[in-house]
Amino acid sequence: MTQKSNSDRETKNKTLIKDIADLIQRQQKEIDEQRQELEKRKGENNQKGEHNQLALANAMRQLKALYAKTYIDKQESKRSLSFSKTIGNDESIEKNEEHLFAKRHTLIHLRSNSVCTWIPKVGCTNMRYSIPFANGAISTPEDIDWIHNNNDSFQASNKELLNANYAFVVLRNPYKRLASFYLDKICHNDPNESDKSYSNAQNVFNTNKSTSFQDFVRILWNNAELINADIHVKRQTDFLVYNQYDDYFCLEDYEKAVSKILNTTGLEVIDTRGMGSGNTTHKHQETAYINYTSKASEIGSLLKGGKKPNIKNMYSDEMCKMVGSLFLPDINLYLDKIKGSEKEMNYWINKTIQE
Repeated sequence: MTQKSNSDRETKNKTLIKDIADLIQRQQKEIDEQRQELEKRKGENNQKGEHNQLALANAMRQLKALYAKTYIDKQESKRSLSFSKTIGNDESIEKNEEHLFAKRHTLIHLRSNSVCTWIPKVGCTNMRYSIPFANGAISTPEDIDWIHNNNDSFQASNKELLNANYAFVVLRNPYKRLASFYLDKICHNDPNESDKSYSNAQNVFNTNKSTSFQDFVRILWNNAELINADIHVKRQTDFLVYNQYDDYFCLEDYEKAVSKILNTTGLEVIDTRGMGSGNTTHKHQETAYINYTSKASEIGSLLKGGKKPNIKNMYSDEMCKMVGSLFLPDINLYLDKIKGSEKEMNYWINKTIQE
C-alpha cells in the first residue's frame, strides 16, 4: 500500500472520529436540554438517570465500533470475518447474550455458503422466505407463514459464521424504520391468532387508538430502555454479528442489493409483499392527511384504504432530535457503511442537528 494511501486512510479515520465526537457532543447537548424540560414535569433524579444511561450506552456502542474499525483498517485488504459482540466481553461465547442475539438473526444459504444478517423492519421477510426456499425447506408462496415459526431453522452456527464464503446485511434509514414500525404494529390489530406481535407491541409501549407517532416517539424518549423490549425497534447495530461484512446494502436502494446478491451467491431474493404476510404500504398512494399528530386509528383506516404518509410529514424538528439521539449508533452505521449515504440522510441529519 502506498504512503499516499496510508495518509488518506489516516485522514479519513481522523475525520470520521471527529465527526462522531462532534455528533455525540451535540447529542449530549440535546439530551441535557430535553432532560431539563422533563425534570420540570417528572422530577430531576429519575429523568437524569435515564438519559445519562442513554448517553453512556450510545457512547459505548460508538467506542466499540471505532475500536473494531481501527482493527479492521489495519488488516488492509485482507478479508477476515470476526465476531463483533466479543469486544470487551470475555464471557463464554455460549453465554454471551449480545452475540447469541445477533447469531439468532442470521441465515445461511447452503449452496453458496453465504450468511445473511436479517433485521426486523428492513425487508427481513424477503430474506426469511427466500433463503429457506432456496435451501429446499419450502416450495410455494402458500408456505409464507412457515417462516414465523422457523426463524432458527437455518440459523448459522459459530463455525458456519466464521467459515462463510460471503456475508451481507441490509440496513435502513433509522428514521424511516421507526416510522415503519409505528405504521405497522401500532396502527393495526393482530391479523390472526398466530401473530400477536401487534397487540404485544401495543402493550409494551402502552399505546392505544389515540396514540400519534409524536406520542410514540415521546414514549421512547421518556423510557429509552423500551427500545430493547421489541426486536422491531431494537437498534440495527445490535443485530450485527460481524465486525465487518463483505457487503452492506440499504433498503432505500434495494434493487442494487437484490442484483448483487444474485450475482454473488445465485440466491434470488423473492419479493413477498404480495403474499399476504403482514402489512405493507407497497403500491399505496401518499396523502397529506397523515402526519405526526394523526391518531393511530385514523392512520389505520387510511392505510386500509390504500393511503400512506410522506415519511417527512411524520416528523417534527423536535422528534428528529429525539430519534437522532436514541438511534445515533444506527445513524453512524448507515453513514459509515452505505455508499452515497449522504443522499438519503442529508435531510434527516440537517433537521436533527439544526439549532
